[in-house]
Amino acid sequence: MASDINFFVKNAKARLLRLSQDDHWLGWTGGIFLLAGIAAIVLRNNETYSFDETLNTLTVKQRGLLARKVMEYSLCDIYGVEVHQTKDLDKDIWHEVRLLVCGGSRISLPRTMSLYEQEKIAKAINNYLHQQNNQK
Repeated sequence: MASDINFFVKNAKARLLRLSQDDHWLGWTGGIFLLAGIAAIVLRNNETYSFDETLNTLTVKQRGLLARKVMEYSLCDIYGVEVHQTKDLDKDIWHEVRLLVCGGSRISLPRTMSLYEQEKIAKAINNYLHQQNNQK
């Protein structure tokens, strides 16, 4: 483009200068980022945890674009709650609430970087479980 402008300025016979810029690659790049964002939203998993005192169950529903799963646990089998800490490859610290189930297994709730939030959730669940045990 610069050479076209220089030729026009130096050449007295040239009466017309046409310049154009092809930015189609910007449209493709923007489209790729848009599709990646939509895919991240659509493909993410959604989990719902429902404590039902009437049925004495915990129902975990996992929904995603590719899979749906429902699991039920008896509240009698959940004997405690803990907050577990892990580090990822970047040395970031993550916290997750785990429900302790008879037989040694654990039900992990979604993890976050906020220890305060996870401790608050763990305390609320623990209070709920103790309330259920005291009512029996």
